[in-house]
Amino acid sequence: MKHLCLLLLLLAVSPAAAISLVEATVYLKNGTTETYRDADRIELPCGGKPLKGLRDAFGKRRKITYRLDEIDSVVCWHPRSPERRHKFRPSTEVGWCWVYLETPHIGVHIYARRGYTIHTNGGISPLKASQWWGLSSTEVGIYLLKTGDTELYALGEAGRRSQDAFRERICRYIADDPALCERIRASDALRSKTVVLLRDYRPSTH
Repeated sequence: MKHLCLLLLLLAVSPAAAISLVEATVYLKNGTTETYRDADRIELPCGGKPLKGLRDAFGKRRKITYRLDEIDSVVCWHPRSPERRHKFRPSTEVGWCWVYLETPHIGVHIYARRGYTIHTNGGISPLKASQWWGLSSTEVGIYLLKTGDTELYALGEAGRRSQDAFRERICRYIADDPALCERIRASDALRSKTVVLLRDYRPSTH
């Protein structure tokens, strides 16, 4: 299940497994796309930095830089696991976010302050200062974004169990779906599992 992917975010990242150059499709706001595969790569999005592409990454390396305001989204994958793809979106509030869950009505976004790595099996993890240290609230945070909204709604750090305050923050944001709010209030699990319930979010039309 997809929430298990987020649990991998809490595991240490082995330097041998880390990869920062991946294949990708870049979706630009002008409606065009640019694909990086075979000998081409992009650097995984990180923080609030511009996106960097490399044509002939293992040869002459022609660099291409994209401003954040040019990009709608980026879909990345490890060359050995092209079937497991991960979407990233730039945010003016926090920087590059991994889109953990997305429906026609709402998205759950994960921000990792130090960036991410994609493993050979296609899994994704955050980079952190030390593989022996735990993650702090500033390392990996959860954000929500309704379709049509422009500003992320902060929920808090990713690794803790859901508490009343966390569940109430979600319900304040999706108050137009009271039935789902009741289900979320009854949840007693890791936050990664609680936010998966948002796949059923249906805003009221009244």
